[in-house]
Amino acid sequence: MDLAGWLSLTLICVVGAVTPGPSLLVILNVTRASGQRGGYAASIGHGIGIFCYALAAATGLALVARQFPVGFLTVQALGALFLAFLAMRLIFAKPAAMRPAGGRADTDLARSFIGGFLIAILNPKIALFFASLFSGFVSSGQTHALHAAMAGLAGGIDMAVYLGFVHLAGNARVGVFMAGNSRVLDLILAGAFIALAVFIGFETVQAMMAH
Repeated sequence: MDLAGWLSLTLICVVGAVTPGPSLLVILNVTRASGQRGGYAASIGHGIGIFCYALAAATGLALVARQFPVGFLTVQALGALFLAFLAMRLIFAKPAAMRPAGGRADTDLARSFIGGFLIAILNPKIALFFASLFSGFVSSGQTHALHAAMAGLAGGIDMAVYLGFVHLAGNARVGVFMAGNSRVLDLILAGAFIALAVFIGFETVQAMMAH
């Protein structure tokens, strides 16, 4: 792949990463609840999840999802349930101010990492996105090393963008605002997660009925 191809792929990945979505909401919520270290851990987990999907797409495996819609719908349903689970945790959680940049113990960081990873892995539309994206860049005869580099670029950009969002969220003024409006932000995020879960669930039911 030539330089123009790499630049085009980079631009598309950057635009995709900075576009607001459920992943960004989860990362920012983790940052608010566990501090910057937790947000960084979640960002790294999300970037690794993106890498996995991008690598699958680059090697053609994601295209198999089109041939096995039941598996795709199952993962999509799990994604909706995961968002609903996050919403319930927010609704019934005790009010908590944003923790300092140091965060909590390593167990909290591991939980944050897993949360970031899951919000990426439980969104099969990411696989279809990369399958469509890479269809314009992948050709026969390419090496696995090139595909891994393409996936690494996508995952690295995603990780870098979310790390940047976490850094901005850790700003002192932002932290004071989030701490002072903790409960309100909990309910707003919960509402957003529920709306997304309902939308994904509705899409899943419609697709199942179509089959």
